[in-house]
Amino acid sequence: MPSRTRRRWIIGVVLTLTAIAAAVAVVVNAHTPRPPEFLCWDAPATGSAAKYVVTYDGGAPVETTRDCMRLPATLQDGEHSAVIRAVDAYGQVSPPASIKFVVP
Repeated sequence: MPSRTRRRWIIGVVLTLTAIAAAVAVVVNAHTPRPPEFLCWDAPATGSAAKYVVTYDGGAPVETTRDCMRLPATLQDGEHSAVIRAVDAYGQVSPPASIKFVVP
């Protein structure tokens, strides 16, 4: 069994480390920018997509090979819509899937 002095020392170290960790967490959270917003979707149930074509608010199409995409920084606050189409390796395009969302 540790001596009384050793227990006090251990408790003091644990409390100091806890206080330091809490201070670091507060500083990190205070200086971390708002996380980027992403639009994500599920892969097609049949076949595999070689790429996806996404349009925001009927604008120019944007292509990606991932099933998640960062929202464009040019989107203003308010309600928006996105249309996603999967394209396979042969160029066959899936029916569109659409979603409405709000940028706060």
